[in-house]
Amino acid sequence: MRKIYLLFILSLWTSVMIAQVKVFQESLYAPELLDTISYKVYLPQDWDGWDNTQRHPAIYAVNYGMVNGDFIAQQIAYFRKARYEIPNSLVVVIDANMERMGYQYETGDITIEGQHFVSFIKNQLIPTVTRKYHTSPFATYLGHSFAASFGSYLLRTEPGLFNGYILLAPEKVGREKPFRLTEDVLNTYNKQYTFVYSGVGEKDMQRRRDFAREIGREMSRASNDYLFFTYDSLPRADHTNILSMTMEFALKSIYRFYTPYDDKEESNAFAALQQTADKLKRYYGLDPERNFTFYRPFANEAVNNKDTLSLKKVLAYFNGPNLQGWNLMQFGEFCLRLDMKPLAEAYFQQAIKKIETQEMNLSTGPPNLLVCYQHLAVDIHPKNPPIAWMYLLKAKDVALGNSRFIPHDGSVLLNLGKYAAQTGYQPEEALEYLTSYRQGRYNYNYLAAYYQSLICQRNGEKKLAVRYVQQGLEENPEDADLIRLAKELGLNAGAKSSK
Repeated sequence: MRKIYLLFILSLWTSVMIAQVKVFQESLYAPELLDTISYKVYLPQDWDGWDNTQRHPAIYAVNYGMVNGDFIAQQIAYFRKARYEIPNSLVVVIDANMERMGYQYETGDITIEGQHFVSFIKNQLIPTVTRKYHTSPFATYLGHSFAASFGSYLLRTEPGLFNGYILLAPEKVGREKPFRLTEDVLNTYNKQYTFVYSGVGEKDMQRRRDFAREIGREMSRASNDYLFFTYDSLPRADHTNILSMTMEFALKSIYRFYTPYDDKEESNAFAALQQTADKLKRYYGLDPERNFTFYRPFANEAVNNKDTLSLKKVLAYFNGPNLQGWNLMQFGEFCLRLDMKPLAEAYFQQAIKKIETQEMNLSTGPPNLLVCYQHLAVDIHPKNPPIAWMYLLKAKDVALGNSRFIPHDGSVLLNLGKYAAQTGYQPEEALEYLTSYRQGRYNYNYLAAYYQSLICQRNGEKKLAVRYVQQGLEENPEDADLIRLAKELGLNAGAKSSK
């Protein structure tokens, strides 16, 4: 037998589009440099919206070489849209030339101006961005070419300034001093989590490939339980496309432990969630995100274990004011899978309120509202016809309204007829809705005729029931339910309707 209702199978929420990125041009006066330093801050729009109550890591870059803040931010937004397991990172791109960075090829050290620039980053820029944008303690430096060489200096001399380093095609032009970490620096890296990614293109110049490998050898020697290093040599990459070729791999390397549900030691879903929360706090100073990527595996685990208490705790943990109606609707669906109807209804009602007040102008809002009403009618209150009918009528009003986001397929009319056919509630009204459906010539006219026949059979109107079942068979003579009903009414399955 068919399911009790027809859900809208919609994938609007998964539509892929490039997220908008908010860009802020800012500046700070650096007393040691006797100059004002300009920088741009990029805030990519997360799937659930930029959440000012949750902290986010930051990626700092110098506007040199192929570094482009718009591209980096859009890449992060794209990866987030595709549900890569990376946090929604703020991007800060600093305006600075070679002289300002002050890196010296001959020694691997930096000039006095470069030292002042480092002091500006450490004492002014990072604290200002952290305070203004509520970033997490985890910060990454990204540099290309000369700016990557400058980054190698920071890695070698400023342990703790950044937690992550993305060094792309670092430049070394002569027989400079080898890249080495002092014992004091090594001791620092033995106590705090640091992630280093060094990438170079196989089509780049030999000296850059050599320097990337040199950094790799030293970092591999130093790697421990706190220091994690990745060396990458990309076959099709050169000096100009290295940024576009490596962003995915670099971000995955830096955020390698930013995973919602791996290596779990707990069979209890909520205990596993707490374990993940501890891991994210330890490595990145972050809490689990309140979004689909993070709540789905824990909720599924609780459902699979038939653990109602864990599911309640998991959903309560992830519930919050920034969840979309679709997320709350999903919470209700998780509860239905364990027959937790009161809690499911509470989440569906929350979803309805969120959609009606904030999301009716979004492509996801009206379709999700329909699904919530359907759940309330046929999953929560199927044995309370007045309540179920009320929600089905609410779904009809939404579907037949002015929303351009609702498919005009007549499903809500069919659902009303189906419910009446199975419960005997409001038969005359239901017959009218089914007649309207058939007049609309939608895809399942034979199914509407089937429900009409069932309603008439239930009401003892055999002649009408026969007429409707014959009309249904004319449109779909192979339908098993129509054939069965025809036999119950004393007809041959292939009988034609009488004029």
